[in-house]
This record gives sequence, C-alpha cells and structure tokens, in this order.
Amino acid sequence: MSIRISSPATLRLQGRSWAFTASEQLRLRGRLLDGEARRVAASPPAGGGFLLGAEVSPGDYLLEVEGYTLGTRSELETSRYQILMILE
Repeated sequence: MSIRISSPATLRLQGRSWAFTASEQLRLRGRLLDGEARRVAASPPAGGGFLLGAEVSPGDYLLEVEGYTLGTRSELETSRYQILMILE
C-alpha cells in the first residue's frame, strides 16, 4: 500500500484479520519503508494483526504486509485483512 505524506506527522498503522474466529491462526507482520526502500518501522508477527508507528517526514512510503497461517487454509474463514491508518 502506497502512502504519500505531505507534512511531518506521526503515522500509526494497524492491520487486523477479518477472520475474527481464526485470528490466532493467522499471523500478520507489517513493515513501513521510505521512498528509498529503507525500513522506517516494523512489527513482529502477531495473532490476527499488527500495530506500528513512526515519525514521518514528507515523502512517499510503502506499507508491506506479510501473513501466514498456523493451520490449513480451509480452517480459516478468510485470509483477508483491513488496515487502519491514523495521521497525527
């Protein structure tokens, strides 16, 4: 997911699984990269979601989301997730 920042701010990103009943079986990890592909923030894999934050300067950023399951895919309702972005 591409993010364009126009002024200095605190950026908070939260990702979570839509599969609430299977959230412990789905691990998500988030990484925020700057325009030169340098890591700005990262979260460890967590059950059903991730949370990360960073002080950001104007520019383009990329959020990478990586996920894996602990069970079989058929045991999950879905492997989709949603992202909440807060800019302060």
